[in-house]
Amino acid sequence: MTTPLVSDILHEIFLHLSHRDLYKCIFVNWLWCESAIPILWEDPMLDSKTIQTEKLLLAYFSQIEDSDRLILYETHKIDLPNIQKPSKFPYSAFVKKFRYTRMLEFIEIFCTARGIKDQKGPYLLMRSILKAFLKAGARLRELKIEPSVRNVIDEEALLWTEIEFRPIIQSVKIMEIRGVFPKYLFLAQLSKICKEVESLTIEVYASRTTVQEQIASSLALFISSQTSLFKLSILGIRSHSSYILHSLLSQRDHLRYLNFQYVDFIGCPLWAGLAECEKLEFLQIYDYSNLSNEVVEPLMNASFPNLMRIRIVPASSSQWCYTLQRFEREMKNRF
Repeated sequence: MTTPLVSDILHEIFLHLSHRDLYKCIFVNWLWCESAIPILWEDPMLDSKTIQTEKLLLAYFSQIEDSDRLILYETHKIDLPNIQKPSKFPYSAFVKKFRYTRMLEFIEIFCTARGIKDQKGPYLLMRSILKAFLKAGARLRELKIEPSVRNVIDEEALLWTEIEFRPIIQSVKIMEIRGVFPKYLFLAQLSKICKEVESLTIEVYASRTTVQEQIASSLALFISSQTSLFKLSILGIRSHSSYILHSLLSQRDHLRYLNFQYVDFIGCPLWAGLAECEKLEFLQIYDYSNLSNEVVEPLMNASFPNLMRIRIVPASSSQWCYTLQRFEREMKNRF
């Protein structure tokens, strides 16, 4: 008979193993399998080399309700494989980190292989999986929407903001959204749901100038809605960055890590908001453009007693902001 202590020790050890090693552990014996499976399925899409796409999907499909299966078949002609044996593990309950774009890609491959012609097939299957997550009590800690050959459309992104699925994401701590925008509707809705994000990364790929203001304003709204944003990385904002600079004031008591990359600061007001984020430990402004000396002047009078690393790099030598360069030099001299 296995004691709880042995299981606890195994769990602690397995937390430090790679996905590849965890995958090997599940074949040792039942005890190891019981301890490894929940950890392995916290982030089932982490290691692309060990993922068996169809097995991953079948595990989630096995937990879709019969009523949902019937609707998928009768309304959309989506016939899911029959699972002969009930699963020994509640896979849907284990998920903590979810790579949304990658899952949609897997589902799309499945639909193609099965001859599912309904263009909404990936969306409908993803919706059924989220319902299984909800029923199993899954609560995400990390959500990633990443760039890929398949861009997530607004309808697919907004799926997360539907009232019934909000409990799954309302406690997310780490959020990463990269790709072609607009997803500003998604960000605006998220600001009403996810208020406990501690680490936020937004990377905007090329989008129309007319959309940039909506992206920047919705991003600022999301930043301001957080209760304790610890780490913020903004990449690729090409205009209206003033919205984001204003929103930093709301996080002055929490922000420790700030990273701007490929940001155009044209039209920015004085950096008073950033100057008040005195708990910063890391500051990077990389490949910036259109930043004037007077805009960054408030930094020269600010105190950053905890700052341990700073990196300032303009997009070109002609873009140097000399006040910002002086600020970097003074901070480094203090280290």
